[in-house]
Amino acid sequence: MAGEFNPFMLGLNESATAGVDPSVIMGFMMIFFLIIFVIGIISYVFFSWAMMTTAKRMKTGSPWLAWIPVANFVLKAKMAKMHWWPMISFAAGLAVFFIGGLFMAFQLATVGMILFILGGIALLVFCVFSVIWDWKICVARKRPGWWALLPLVALGLYIPVTPLNWIFYGIGAVWPFVMWGVLAWSKK
Repeated sequence: MAGEFNPFMLGLNESATAGVDPSVIMGFMMIFFLIIFVIGIISYVFFSWAMMTTAKRMKTGSPWLAWIPVANFVLKAKMAKMHWWPMISFAAGLAVFFIGGLFMAFQLATVGMILFILGGIALLVFCVFSVIWDWKICVARKRPGWWALLPLVALGLYIPVTPLNWIFYGIGAVWPFVMWGVLAWSKK
């Protein structure tokens, strides 16, 4: 019947779904995505509040920019006393990625891959500047600059599968919360 959920559309075979109602699978998926959404909202509020508090403590103008999704990077640049131009790299990288996806959708794979690579380079440039901004913010708040490098530890996930992967991921995922919390609310 048209409009009816078919688990085989998800690439599941009969033995993988034997005895499981497809609505149960969809229910678990909805709960999972709801939990991820709530965690994302809580994280956004925490980082925005911490960045705004840090900007106020550093006497940076317009601390309210921390609450605006892309403008918060401009605030980071202002707190680091650096120029905002890497934001152009961010915008260009996203635009080129989108255009590359359009080329891929229209079966122009070579052009699409070249655009994906160029977009990736532009986004990598932005990520490097974002780490530099974090480093300078840490130093300005009289904290070690290398704290800005600890989230990169999550890249340890790309080593062969070992229990260290979970440790690396845990450090890389939790450290930004700790770092921005200390930057915003420590006495120093």
